[in-house]
Amino acid sequence: MQEMLADAKTVILVTHSLGIVEKVCTRAIWLQEGTIRYDGDPKEAVALYKESVKRYRNMKKALPVKKDARLQQAVKQFGDGKYEIAEGLLEEFLREYPHDLTVMTQYAEIAEESQNWEQAKQRWEQVLKAAEFIGEEPPQRAEQRLKEIAQEQEMKL
Repeated sequence: MQEMLADAKTVILVTHSLGIVEKVCTRAIWLQEGTIRYDGDPKEAVALYKESVKRYRNMKKALPVKKDARLQQAVKQFGDGKYEIAEGLLEEFLREYPHDLTVMTQYAEIAEESQNWEQAKQRWEQVLKAAEFIGEEPPQRAEQRLKEIAQEQEMKL
């Protein structure tokens, strides 16, 4: 890789590996939900990113009561079969708490209840990726549901 970098004038590397960013990059752009959060020195980008993750984890530990009330409202709407309302509430939640596994799991379950299997599959995959990203264990049912959805889709073929 070093040889490739030495010969190239510009290399664009897209990665989640903070170590690679620090080792090989001369400039880093941190994107979050399509917005540039930082553009500049790679070590500074990594430090800022790690601080953001730390703040997120601390915030998650101390989520306000209103979060629980809003989540309960989404779950109630979901339970009443009002999937579009529940989905809207959860989408709003995910903008505030983009790696909240509880919310992401509900979001995947809504897609299943709506029998939108492709969307459910994508959402369960996002749950697994988010769990890996934040260093938490994914809900056990995430992998199981992905297998079951794949089997259901195979049966339809």
